[in-house]
Amino acid sequence: RRAGATSSALRMQQDGPKTLIKQTFLTPALFKQIDADNSGSIDLEELKSAVKFSSSADVRALIQRGDLNGDGVIDYPEYERLMNMEVYGDAAGGNFYVRQALDLGLLKPTSPLADCVMVGNKGFDPLGLAKNLVELDTFREAEIKHGRLAMLAAVGWPAAERLNPYFTKAMGAPDLLVAGGKVPSLLNGGLENINPLFFAGVI
Repeated sequence: RRAGATSSALRMQQDGPKTLIKQTFLTPALFKQIDADNSGSIDLEELKSAVKFSSSADVRALIQRGDLNGDGVIDYPEYERLMNMEVYGDAAGGNFYVRQALDLGLLKPTSPLADCVMVGNKGFDPLGLAKNLVELDTFREAEIKHGRLAMLAAVGWPAAERLNPYFTKAMGAPDLLVAGGKVPSLLNGGLENINPLFFAGVI
């Protein structure tokens, strides 16, 4: 029954492997139907058993079209890329934002962002900093770390102003908050009262 339902949903078009699947038929639910072993990816045999194509070559063509990393299967991000390609065309892997960035000259065609399945890829790299996927992953990890530090700072700043009086009183330490109970900063002043060794330790 599953194979029959999937077969009726995945119908071949006649104009070659580039448009094998009609755009309205590629859905997240269909991915789950084809992924019989629930592995999170679709392999050649699963695709063959789910739909009845005219030849095995057509199935392989579909796998090759969607298999961006060349591992022989289509995982969900690659499947999502296929869905976008059916709606927006094959250019830039169907990513509308990346295609716009390329058209506006904000992204180089050779950039790894030009065709990848990275979550949140909007094609923004006007300086061309990412030369390959390794560098892109490094920059992405650094950006996430900096974001986490900024989130901690956003909590730590008001927490320091609220809790500092209690800690200084309990520890018998001097109160380093500036006038108005503000945290020392370039705008608030008071940085001259902080031991330089503290900043050296932070760096």
